[in-house]
Amino acid sequence: MQQDQDNIQFDVLLKSSATGEQPYIDNIEEFRPDPDHIEICLRWFRDQDVAVYATDFGLAGETSRAIFEKLFNVKLIQSESGNISSGWIVEGTLQIPPPIADYIDQITLITPPELF
Repeated sequence: MQQDQDNIQFDVLLKSSATGEQPYIDNIEEFRPDPDHIEICLRWFRDQDVAVYATDFGLAGETSRAIFEKLFNVKLIQSESGNISSGWIVEGTLQIPPPIADYIDQITLITPPELF
């Protein structure tokens, strides 16, 4: 994914059918999301003009700030920490859209790496 200065990169953790246990090396496969749920979410995000790819436990996405704000009903404010890779502050509560809400556990904004 090519990063634009105003693009937002994010990770999506999809829900799994595993319940009540902590993931360990012996049971990690139980925590992988249902492949059908991955496909539903991929298709939905792509229909919204989001560049998105499947990962082991979810999705990795990138889109414009405007699209991200519209999809999740939030306002993003660039952090003013004084360095180039300061990231974003989310104003409001991120709302997962109903068509994919049953499949998503968490969405996390990715902070750009700090280059020396």
